[in-house]
Amino acid sequence: MTTEAENTETASEDVPMESAPPVEADPVPPEGSEAPSQESSLDRIQTLSDAFVSDVRTAVESAAKVAGEAAQAHLETRLDEARREALETTAQAFAESSLRIRREESVTGIATALVEGAARFCGRAALFIHRGDQLLGFRVAGERDSEKQLAFQRLSIGVRDASAAAHAIHSLDAVVAEATPGELSQAVVDIFGLAPEQRVHLMPVSLRDKVLAIVYCDDLGEDGERPVLVPAIETLISLSEAWIEAVGTRRKQTAA
Repeated sequence: MTTEAENTETASEDVPMESAPPVEADPVPPEGSEAPSQESSLDRIQTLSDAFVSDVRTAVESAAKVAGEAAQAHLETRLDEARREALETTAQAFAESSLRIRREESVTGIATALVEGAARFCGRAALFIHRGDQLLGFRVAGERDSEKQLAFQRLSIGVRDASAAAHAIHSLDAVVAEATPGELSQAVVDIFGLAPEQRVHLMPVSLRDKVLAIVYCDDLGEDGERPVLVPAIETLISLSEAWIEAVGTRRKQTAA
């Protein structure tokens, strides 16, 4: 007969004990090789960072280029629209000015329509009547100052006192003159408040080689500087010359 302690001892001898798994040692780098250092890791991070920055810079430059091209295209479109609008406005102004000239039945009416039409294509326009050796102020357009308008209408200067006007009368050609007393006369310079560095245009209105009047134009308008559109004004002058002759012929035919 065995005791409980003996039975327990016997059972312990019969059951084999499990052994613990072997502990693996840290791998040893091959002889002649170096373990990765912290320095080489930082270099790799720096390389990746530089590549990322380069990619971002390329993307930004590409986006900026696309945006710039789009902005340029938009600007060109707006400029084209502005040019088209300006052309349409100019054409409309010319058509209206031409129609008004053709509706006039007197030389005085034609002269008034001419100077007011010319003012739509420059800053200010004025008309001198050529009579003998004198130039007489008729009308100024594009000038708000009523005193200047009245002073011009009272103006009378000798042709030889304004050398640029004399040249336009004798040559029948348009003249670009300096705004000096010698070229325009002291009275004209004072009325229009001109400075010597400014330039003005003098264009003769003639009929059968005889100068009837001179159209004066400058770029100093009521709302600031406005360039003189010479071709438009010269065309209005040519139309006025033809219409003056047509009105004169009609009157003769009516009188006969």
